[in-house]
Amino acid sequence: RDQSERRIQEWVALDADRKIEIEEYQRRIESLLGTVRIMDSESGGAEPSGRDGGRNIAPSPLRDLEAEKKMHKDLIDYIHLLEGNSQGNNKKRISPLISTINGAFDIEFNANPTVADDMIEYYRSRPELKEFTLKSELPRMDYEVLILDEQTNETLKLTDTDEIRSYFATLEGGSMDEEVELLIRASNQSLLADPLSMLTGEGEGKLVHSGSFHSTVIATECSFKLDLRHEGQRRVKVHCELAVCVPSGADNAAGYEGNLTPEDSESDQKLERKSATLELARANLAIQFSPSPTSTPSGPLVKYTLLDIKPTIDDYGVDGVNETAIQSAVMVLARDRHTHIRYNENEANSVASRSSSVKNRFISRVKQLSSSSDY
Repeated sequence: RDQSERRIQEWVALDADRKIEIEEYQRRIESLLGTVRIMDSESGGAEPSGRDGGRNIAPSPLRDLEAEKKMHKDLIDYIHLLEGNSQGNNKKRISPLISTINGAFDIEFNANPTVADDMIEYYRSRPELKEFTLKSELPRMDYEVLILDEQTNETLKLTDTDEIRSYFATLEGGSMDEEVELLIRASNQSLLADPLSMLTGEGEGKLVHSGSFHSTVIATECSFKLDLRHEGQRRVKVHCELAVCVPSGADNAAGYEGNLTPEDSESDQKLERKSATLELARANLAIQFSPSPTSTPSGPLVKYTLLDIKPTIDDYGVDGVNETAIQSAVMVLARDRHTHIRYNENEANSVASRSSSVKNRFISRVKQLSSSSDY
């Protein structure tokens, strides 16, 4: 009887798995049939092919040319958004995208006193982040620690990894107050979780359109400056350079490591290198955090500021050196667009309630990526 029951349960599970597989096959078949119908409805079923180093690329029978055309327009609009084209000739005017993002930072974080309180509680309840900062992050990031010399009362600047570790080791005997302890726990990439979450979404007020373009940000440089000189004013300042990227389509067509200049286009060696991402722009993000109740008139400080956005891709029009790179990205984005899940603001939790889980997921990912290195 027991064997019969086990076999019945196995059959039920197998049947459920097969049902899921069949539904997936049906979804793919319907998608392919839709593509075929679109192609059949077009005259000739194909448009002039793009170029790849002077070689014609035959259109794939599964390509949705209408979808690619729309995706090309949307991607160029996205690049224009990053460029801040509405600035006109006034280069000193702040980009509308930067103004919108910083306005959102002010409303959701900078002017919300509960955010700083929640952040203090987050780091207060996670002592393990201190070891993560000193063991994993300190050797691979730029750190600067400002302290006061006990004898001369002059400012000392610590930048060497061993020197910084030695200084904090001397405080372990009991002279380390809670402000310093919390700042050490916070001085790592966990501070990036909330602003990066805020930058990601859909619409003109977002830097990273993860839905439409599967775009991502990569922290290319990150520096931490801890000012521990005066009690009640201690804080950490973070400067982070972010690369805004989209899938390059290098698995389907020619990909590039970085973007091309006219000089690069003449180099066959440059064309041979491939990358999974196409960089569109670089952005500079500034972060300040102070757990001191006297750091501002309203209490502890949390401040996020997007300093600038600098496009890193140009000459992507017809006959431009980056035209093929854009076309390659368009192909893969158009193919995958139907699978993306758009961000639903109605289902999003408030910043205060989701902040802890966002940090937890973010720092877990950072630890996974850094676990392969020995520090």
